[in-house]
Amino acid sequence: MSDESFAIPTWMKWQALPVPLDPSFASAATSRKMTPAVSVPCRRCLHHTVQGQEVILLSYDPFLGDSPYRSRSPIFVHAEDCREYGAAPNEDNRMPLQQRSKLLSIRGFDEHNMMVRAELLEDAKALRMCEEMLVGGGCEYIHIHYARYGCFAVKVERQAGGE
Repeated sequence: MSDESFAIPTWMKWQALPVPLDPSFASAATSRKMTPAVSVPCRRCLHHTVQGQEVILLSYDPFLGDSPYRSRSPIFVHAEDCREYGAAPNEDNRMPLQQRSKLLSIRGFDEHNMMVRAELLEDAKALRMCEEMLVGGGCEYIHIHYARYGCFAVKVERQAGGE
C-alpha cells in the first residue's frame, strides 16, 4: 500500500494524548516501569520503542467529558521524555506507522460523549472510516484502540476551522 494512502486530510487532527499525562504518572499505583523483550508503541510520540528500551505501562483515561463509555485503557510511554506527536510544526501528516498494520477498534462519539458508531478495521481502511465518521457520520470525535490488547491509540477529530 502506498504511503500516500495513509495521508491524513489537512482538516483532521490525530491527537496522541487528548488528556495530558499527570506529572506523577510514573509513580502512580497503576503504573509499571519495565523493559519489554519486544518493541512496544509509545502513546506520547507515536513511535515504537527500541527493543530493550525502558518504558512505563500506565492506565490512561482519554475522555475529556463525562460519559457512560468513559474508561481507562493501558498505554505505553517511553520512560525517558520524548516529544509528543504533533508538537513539531512540520510533523509528517500521515497515519503513524505503528497503527498502519494493526487491527484497530474505531469508536465514534457525538457531542454528548455517547458512542454512535464502532468498527474494526486495519490499514488505510481505518483512516477512510475516520473520514466517513467525521463527515456526515454524526461523530464529533473518534477514539482508536488497538483491538487485540485494548490499548488506547489516538483521538481523531476535526482541526479548528477544518472542513
